[in-house]
Amino acid sequence: MSEQQFHQRIFGKSYPPREIDISLVNQLFNPSVLLEKSVKCREIPIEDILITLDKTGQVLGDPQGYYYQQCLSLMPALINYSPKMVKKGLQILKLLLSRDFLITRLNCLGNYHALDYFAPIPYGRYQRTMPIGTICHIAAGNVFLGSVDSLIYGMITKNVNILKASRQDLIFPTLFFQALEEVDQKNNIIPYVSLVYWSRDQQQVTDYIKKNVDAILLFGGEQAVKEYKQNLSPQTEFISFGPKISFAVITEELDNQQLNQAAKGLAMDVVIWEQRACTSCQNIFIEDRGQTEIFAGYLDQYLAELSDQYPQNNLDINDQVEIRKERELADWQKFQGEGDVLTTEGKQYTVIVDSSNDLKDSPLNRTVFINKVDKYQDVLQGNIQLMKYYMSTVCICSETKEMEITENFMARGVMRFCKPGTMSLGKDGSTPHDGVYIPTQLVRLINLEDLPPQKYSTTYIASEEKQKILLSRVNAQLLNSQKCEFYRELFKESKINLDNLEQFKTLPVTEKDHLVKYGPPSSAKMLTDKPERAYIFSAGGTTGSLKYVYYRADEFARSELYWGEGFKAAGITPGDRTANYLKAGAFWTAFPATNQGLEQTGCTILSLTANQTEGETLGYLKRFQPTAIFGVSTNLILLAETAREQKIDVHIEKLYYTGEHLASGARDFLKDTFHAGFIRSLGYAAVEVGPIGFQCEHCRENEFHVFEFYNYVELDSQGDILVTTLDRFLHPLIRYRIGDRAELIAQPCSCGRTSVKIKLLARDTDMIKLNFAHIYLKDLFEIADQYKQLSFQFQVIVEPEDTFIKIKVVFETIDHQIDLQDKQLIENIEKSILDKSKEIKQNWEKLKISQFSVELVAPGSIKRVSRTGKIRRIIDRRSF
Repeated sequence: MSEQQFHQRIFGKSYPPREIDISLVNQLFNPSVLLEKSVKCREIPIEDILITLDKTGQVLGDPQGYYYQQCLSLMPALINYSPKMVKKGLQILKLLLSRDFLITRLNCLGNYHALDYFAPIPYGRYQRTMPIGTICHIAAGNVFLGSVDSLIYGMITKNVNILKASRQDLIFPTLFFQALEEVDQKNNIIPYVSLVYWSRDQQQVTDYIKKNVDAILLFGGEQAVKEYKQNLSPQTEFISFGPKISFAVITEELDNQQLNQAAKGLAMDVVIWEQRACTSCQNIFIEDRGQTEIFAGYLDQYLAELSDQYPQNNLDINDQVEIRKERELADWQKFQGEGDVLTTEGKQYTVIVDSSNDLKDSPLNRTVFINKVDKYQDVLQGNIQLMKYYMSTVCICSETKEMEITENFMARGVMRFCKPGTMSLGKDGSTPHDGVYIPTQLVRLINLEDLPPQKYSTTYIASEEKQKILLSRVNAQLLNSQKCEFYRELFKESKINLDNLEQFKTLPVTEKDHLVKYGPPSSAKMLTDKPERAYIFSAGGTTGSLKYVYYRADEFARSELYWGEGFKAAGITPGDRTANYLKAGAFWTAFPATNQGLEQTGCTILSLTANQTEGETLGYLKRFQPTAIFGVSTNLILLAETAREQKIDVHIEKLYYTGEHLASGARDFLKDTFHAGFIRSLGYAAVEVGPIGFQCEHCRENEFHVFEFYNYVELDSQGDILVTTLDRFLHPLIRYRIGDRAELIAQPCSCGRTSVKIKLLARDTDMIKLNFAHIYLKDLFEIADQYKQLSFQFQVIVEPEDTFIKIKVVFETIDHQIDLQDKQLIENIEKSILDKSKEIKQNWEKLKISQFSVELVAPGSIKRVSRTGKIRRIIDRRSF
């Protein structure tokens, strides 16, 4: 494609072939236009941008697709790469555009969602990141991916972008823009990006751009750096990555096998991109102890093999002359007994062996210098001393001196170190480029100074803005779900690129049975990746069989940011001393999650656990005098009963419970025992999905604000809660039926938060179904409150007996002094239960009840779930 055939593509509009001129630039890139574009671009949710780029990568990387075939047809002749090298580039581009890789690039910003809103970061703080504005990208033509790679940085930081293409390659950027236009039907990116070209003669255009954009991002040669740096406007940032050189160091201790592997990797580093990348290997320094000839032979062998795998296109006459000159000079040195030249007839590479501690300029195109040195430190005394600005990458081939080599060459300006075979691949998006994280150069961080951070919580975001972000987060999880076998199958008939959240309701529901069958440890079908750097936690125990889930370590850490928000909303302050009285271990999340959540509040944490006896616990509480305590409701009740029985007086101002709901009598009992000012739920959660909701000071005991940006919560037609994880991607759960029921609270909360608020309703597991009659747990709580001899620890056991059933209600007594055989007390309790359950009393025979009894047992006698300390309230041994 010539300059006369090139179409300028400006903010979604294609202009007839012509070189851009100052009148068009003034019209389309004037400050008011760019400012308006920048404001609108900032409103696009970051996940929408990442999803669009991911899909563009899939389109470009499809071997059967139009753009892939066009690249293979046009690019080799244009840039003098072999078709196989172009294929390699397209594979890398698909990786660069994948959502996962883009996120690793953004990790340097902290929480990348800060591009959308004030996002939580550790220790109760919030981060907001703003794009710099408009960036002009000056593309180099040495590696065809370079121009698009530069543009990607600008797009994922939500900047307006102008890409000035290189005259050497107008085709690939055009194909990229065409693919992006095809994919971006929702206008997430196209209205804010431009592809243009102007020649060096158009100085007016260059000057206008330098004056009116917010930043210039340049990858190029020394002349380009000088040209754009000169006469730059004070308001325009200049971010440049000029010419660089890279090399390898091989130390003496490598044996033949290790030399072989080093040669294999370095051969690829020489071949890839024909050494035109700044990170390409041009020189290899080897500590010579007689093994240089062996290494050179290996390198010769692998370069010959790669010449067949990646055949070189015909070089132009100038390149051929430069290579011939180097070969002739090396042949003369060889004739004098001072070096060697290795090449193979019909193969396109040159290996020149010499003794030198200086870096040499290679004519490129697979021409590499092996420089023998006595010790690698000799290189530090060579011409590298004058080349600090030009340093890029050092490949380290050593078994014992990696840190030493790194420290020494860092001082000479080298900022990147790697192993053989990876010099020019750069597959780790989380690493800096030439010593800097490029995204950090393209944004500005907002400073809240001494403003109250809690007022910037996501729970205060306006509802309309929130819905747009939530849709993007749901779509991101749906895209991610296609990496696991289970959801590919479950959603195979479903639309997974949603236009609105109403469409989400049409997707199938994930049931608990799915998690048992397809989750760990029996299956990996629900995982999107290898479970590395991850936790396994389990759910269940009080309600049925155990279910296991994976959390990546970073996912678990992010959940604690939300717990911290919830704990603060519930009343925990930096001045509190808070006892974490939850059981630890046995795959349960509660103890570590609570500790890490409390860290975010600034309070002092008593890492107590509930693994010791109640007596020991009370001793700790007396000694350390906490102002708040977190515990499972059954454990807190047992602790209070023990305190009363042993006459231990403990004052705790704030009581927080988890597990089952506390009846009013149980709440009063706890408040009276511990002289508490209030009692609240510490939060609503499920191990499978993490934190779901929290309470503020205005919430009633069964009301919760939803952590909307951590879990998306729906209610189905029956009121069942369906949860979709928005911040867990290794083991996602989408529309997961949690096992609870709720109703939406329509009225705004008095606290001013805009987050969805729900009221939890009774579970099916909060009652025993006996045909048309029921026994409700809430009634049993009221009866326990009615009798001072009873604690709130009880269990209902239903067992079949031939064609009948027998029911036993077991109550723990309040202390060990109560007569467990008190017949009158037992009869009174039985009568109270049947009075509460009149259908049972009136339909005894129809319900086929053979026996109904009450049993009294000593405190602590009912078996607890070992991992949590909770009681299984209902044991139903009937088969259905």
